[in-house]
Amino acid sequence: MTNPFKPKEGGTTEIKKSAEASDRFRHLKGVRVIDFKLGYKKGDKGYFVSKWEDLPRAQDLSDSDEQFSNDPVLAQRLSDIYKALGSEYKDAGKHNILYDKDKDEFVLFDLGY
Repeated sequence: MTNPFKPKEGGTTEIKKSAEASDRFRHLKGVRVIDFKLGYKKGDKGYFVSKWEDLPRAQDLSDSDEQFSNDPVLAQRLSDIYKALGSEYKDAGKHNILYDKDKDEFVLFDLGY
């Protein structure tokens, strides 16, 4: 399948990929994509604007919170997220996943190429 979204589109690519990812997570509980507002390109750089989420990244929790990093249920949920994204989201990882402990919810961002 040919990819209709070209990386040179900048932040608009991010918006499109985020919307597409949201559809892939409908069957997963406690997973959502960050509330994006705007994607645009200025010169050769793309920008993505979203609602601010004051949450720690899953990567930071893995590095500092032993309970988080050793929890097999959370590890399985992260694995399910990666499987739902598929191989086209090459940059998907704990560095662009937030975790809300109060809601037991993963929030994904930066889902461009």
